[in-house]
Amino acid sequence: MQDNGNIEPVQLRKLVVLFMLGRAILIVPGILASESKQDAWISSAGGLLIGLCFVLLYRKLGELYPGVTLAEYAQKFLGSWVGKAVAFLFFVYAFLLGSMIVRSLGVFMASTMMPETPIEWIMGMFLFAAAIGVRNGLENMGRTADIFFLLAMPLFILFVVSVIPQIELDNLQPVLGKGIRPVLRGVYQQLGFPYMSLFLFLMILPFVNKNHEAGKAFAQGTLIGGSCLLIVTALCILVMGSDGTANELYPGYELARTIEIDIFQHVEAIMALIWFISIYFQEVVCCYAAVLILAQTFNLTDQRPLVFPVAFMLLPSALIIAPNVSILIEFTVKTWTAFSLTFGLFIPFILLVAAFVRRRYNRQTSG
Repeated sequence: MQDNGNIEPVQLRKLVVLFMLGRAILIVPGILASESKQDAWISSAGGLLIGLCFVLLYRKLGELYPGVTLAEYAQKFLGSWVGKAVAFLFFVYAFLLGSMIVRSLGVFMASTMMPETPIEWIMGMFLFAAAIGVRNGLENMGRTADIFFLLAMPLFILFVVSVIPQIELDNLQPVLGKGIRPVLRGVYQQLGFPYMSLFLFLMILPFVNKNHEAGKAFAQGTLIGGSCLLIVTALCILVMGSDGTANELYPGYELARTIEIDIFQHVEAIMALIWFISIYFQEVVCCYAAVLILAQTFNLTDQRPLVFPVAFMLLPSALIIAPNVSILIEFTVKTWTAFSLTFGLFIPFILLVAAFVRRRYNRQTSG
């Protein structure tokens, strides 16, 4: 099995939290408010509960055969040729998600902070930094997460505390004013960002020290990350209202701009910094999963030579998939969750069933 070192369970937890925040912390409140209006926070809470169920599925799959990655599961249970085809589809998913992440970063930077800089340069430099992180191995990724997590979480707490004085509880009324259907549509959208993408951590779980603690750390990271998204969504509704949240492309960033502190200016930079940190780790995890899946699919002994080619293939891919921001948002809202269901639910469930059937068969034949 190819890799460059292991990580501790606490580092896995931090990676999961940062991965979950990623692009979701800025755009998810707007998507949920468009679907569920003032009940967006309920959709976020429902998404968290169902997302934890997905993580239990991934955790069980990982515990059945510890030390085996997702790509190896597919080849073990589905046979060589079918398994390799399914593993390559997992690569395609990780590659597409990585493309969407870097495209989101480019759009955000070009529209808010660096309008004069060509978006291709912004995306290219970001991918170069992510590729360096991936090439240095999983152990380096874990240690880097240790450092930046200590920066991101205090900034997040400062952001939340600064917003609290502007809360208007009337913005939550009426609860379930349009029934349960809009809330369920919001839950559906929330599952695509980011819960069903968490299956990519099945490429990391085998490399966690104290492997028996990996599943617990995975679930804890999901709970923390989902709670952060729930808090941001609720604050957007409480401060800007459902319409104000739904009409913004980056409501989390706009929420930060409403903060007024005498001793600080441009408080929105706090939210931007949290986002930069989290989206970097989301991109790193996607690139890591993509190159490791590719290496294990084609039986390569070392995945590192693949890192920079795969990373820089993401740049043209991002521009082709989403030539402009409207197509990016349309693809995110209308296509991505349905696309993710296949990879985040159906295939892992099939692999889990195949694992149980195989173990039962082995017991019967050995008995």
